[in-house]
Amino acid sequence: MGRIIPARYDIKIYKNATFSETFQFLDENEQPMNLSGCQAYAQAWAVDGSKREFSFDTSVDGSNGKVTISLSHTVTSSLNVELRAQWDLLIVWPDGTRDYFLEGAVTVDRGYTTP
Repeated sequence: MGRIIPARYDIKIYKNATFSETFQFLDENEQPMNLSGCQAYAQAWAVDGSKREFSFDTSVDGSNGKVTISLSHTVTSSLNVELRAQWDLLIVWPDGTRDYFLEGAVTVDRGYTTP
């Protein structure tokens, strides 16, 4: 894979709600990137890099160039609304090469309604 420069994508997570985002990555011909055999990792870290705040669950739909990141409502319920963090998405190719695809800020908004 050639050098990939991560795109910026800021995330807002609502406390007490399930969070899920699916990203589709396209090649230079605007076709889905072949991510077959790839692994995806996504984490949020304190802005100063001193502490990992949480890790996202990830899944890869390789033939369609899609990666989904998610958090259960039980995880989001434990997040502090004062949280200000940075996140990124790392793809590990089958040959072990690693590329960051996305990076951005994470904020948590208060969810008021509960079942």
